[in-house]
Amino acid sequence: MGGINWVAVGSVGNWAMVFLTLLTLLKLRQYVADTRNLAKTSAAQAALAEQQIESANRPVIAIGEHDGDTWIRNVGSGTAVNVEWDLPAHEGQPAGVERRSFLTLDSQAVFIADRADTMAHFKDYLSVRYSSISGKRYETVGEWRRDADNERALVQRFRVLE
Repeated sequence: MGGINWVAVGSVGNWAMVFLTLLTLLKLRQYVADTRNLAKTSAAQAALAEQQIESANRPVIAIGEHDGDTWIRNVGSGTAVNVEWDLPAHEGQPAGVERRSFLTLDSQAVFIADRADTMAHFKDYLSVRYSSISGKRYETVGEWRRDADNERALVQRFRVLE
C-alpha cells in the first residue's frame, strides 16, 4: 500500500532545514562584512569632515616688522588662542617663553609689539605657537636673513604640531 513514508518526509525536512540554516549563516556573514565596511567608511568620512572644518577655520599667524616694531597677524580664517612665543635673552634677562593665554587673535587681528614689549627684541628668529578653537596646535617660525644685497628678508614657515 502506498501510504506516506513519514521517515522520508522527515529526512527531506531535516535536509531542507540544514540547507536553510547554512544559507542564513552565509547571508549573515555577508551582512556582518558589509556592516564592518560601512563602519570603516563612516569613520573615514567623519575624519575627512573634521579636517575640512579645521581647514576652513584654521588660524595662520604671519610675522612682520614695520618701523622697528615686530608684529604678528592672524591671516587665517579662524581664531588663534593661547598665543605664545619664545623670548630671547636680552638686557640681562634669561631666555624663556612668553605665554599670552589671554591673547586671542580673531581673523585679520594684529598684535604689535612696540619697543618696550619683549617681542620687539627679536632680531633674527621668532617662533609663535598657538591653537585653533578646536585645540589643534600650530607654529609659525620667522627667520630674518640677509639677502645678496645685505638687506634683511623675512622667511616664514608654518606647521601643524602633533
